[in-house]
Amino acid sequence: MKTAWRVVLLLLVLPGAYAQRQQLDVLGFQPPAAGGAAWTETRSKDYVLYTAINQQRGTFAQIAVYVSRASGGNPPQDFQDEWLDLVEKHGKVNRRPAPAPQDAGGGWQVLQGEARVTGGSGEYTCRLTVYVGGGRVTSVVANYSDPAYLSEIQKVLASVQPVKLAAAAAPAAASSSGAPKTAGARPELWMGLKAGAWNQSASGGFFDLAKTQAEWKVVYPDGDYYPYLPNEGLLSFDRGKSKADAEQGASWGKFSFAGGKGRFQSRFEDIAVEAAGPTVLKKTGSVFSYYKSTDVTGLTLQGSWSYIPASEKDPYYGEPGCRPVIYLDKNGAFDDRGIFVSDCSNPGRSPEDAPGTGRYRIQDYTLVLEYAGGRRRQVAFCGAMDKNPASANEVLYIGGNPFFKRTP
Repeated sequence: MKTAWRVVLLLLVLPGAYAQRQQLDVLGFQPPAAGGAAWTETRSKDYVLYTAINQQRGTFAQIAVYVSRASGGNPPQDFQDEWLDLVEKHGKVNRRPAPAPQDAGGGWQVLQGEARVTGGSGEYTCRLTVYVGGGRVTSVVANYSDPAYLSEIQKVLASVQPVKLAAAAAPAAASSSGAPKTAGARPELWMGLKAGAWNQSASGGFFDLAKTQAEWKVVYPDGDYYPYLPNEGLLSFDRGKSKADAEQGASWGKFSFAGGKGRFQSRFEDIAVEAAGPTVLKKTGSVFSYYKSTDVTGLTLQGSWSYIPASEKDPYYGEPGCRPVIYLDKNGAFDDRGIFVSDCSNPGRSPEDAPGTGRYRIQDYTLVLEYAGGRRRQVAFCGAMDKNPASANEVLYIGGNPFFKRTP
């Protein structure tokens, strides 16, 4: 579920310094004036929320600006999806608007609708503005219980400007030499295999060279690289925080590339590579290579996957109840039967891992699961090697583990 906030007057937030123009994902905007109605600011990974409360009069106003998600390709339907998620889940509306798309410039279309809402905080007006463009959709929600707030709300809404699509952040791509480009801000993900896996035994354990395991390199445009795929994916991965971390920081290294040859160098590894194609870096002197993972932002899938190979051949995995299977629908719905549960005989033991249904999106090598009850989970997601999971999804990697598509 996209909304992590509620229209609750008991919400306590701290004032922030937000007088200057802000940029959140694809939307630039001017926040409400810090004085007057004494607006306060709350920030999250998914939104920035401004709240004004007049305790004496018992009135309030809220303005929420959201990060973008994948568009379904139909602006009116995108608006309805946003309306249901951001408006009707919080109260009863007097009508459901169906606005026509209008040109917002820069390759974007805008749709706006308004209704009176009766919810837990009483009756208020909600104005939803939805921007659709470049395969993305994002929203601005304005709620107010008193028309006195309307003037400031209108100023904020009038200041909203989506980025020009040509200037929006685009995924860095491999050059014709096979090396990661040094332009753009987003990292690339390179996947490969390496020989050996730690085998724990009663005597202590050993490095089993007969086994292979997947490995990843997160490569930034300036040459910084991290030798692991974060379990939560890259959507919210903070490079600076990771480099400053006492444990993670030592793993960071530098990637250099010139004349068709490159090198991954860090405190713990020194790996020479050479270009073998636009998406392949072959490890020098090795049978293994790194493959540039296909960008999966905006991807939707149809089918079911399990970390149990050929699970469809065992009727048990198709029965109701907790099962290590996840169903994904092209329309953005998911049914997690228990892929994060360690013991299906007690699926509720860890509520954060429990099975559930909801909506999903895929962005920046991250599968975002928004469960119907408000729970939210981010987990790493990519295809196998350089395969495009839009067409080759027999094997997907979720949380760094292989998931196998189940034959219908």
